[in-house]
Amino acid sequence: MANAAGQNDKSVLNRVVPGYYHRLQVASVLAAHLDGRNYSGAGFRDVLYFVNVDKVGQTLTIPEEAGKQYRLHPVHTAYDAADRRAGSATYDSASGRFTLPPRTAVVFVVR
Repeated sequence: MANAAGQNDKSVLNRVVPGYYHRLQVASVLAAHLDGRNYSGAGFRDVLYFVNVDKVGQTLTIPEEAGKQYRLHPVHTAYDAADRRAGSATYDSASGRFTLPPRTAVVFVVR
């Protein structure tokens, strides 16, 4: 059953960085960090995703992510992006601050 759930030695679940798969600072925002280093199928070195279920935008500061070169995932910046709100999310490298629009899932990546 574990293999059917994606829980085997090649599972992406093994790439979740401990401490990120929980709520951070804001109860209405879920954040998780996937580590793509040394993972043969990874398209990105780091993947940081947020789900903001609140009716208002949220800002989270994660000092451990400061100084990294996060960019919005290309799916958010594409001309035909399904959720245009996600394209308004921002990241401030100096502080590690992420600004998230309301009721949106947003993915930031480092190549």
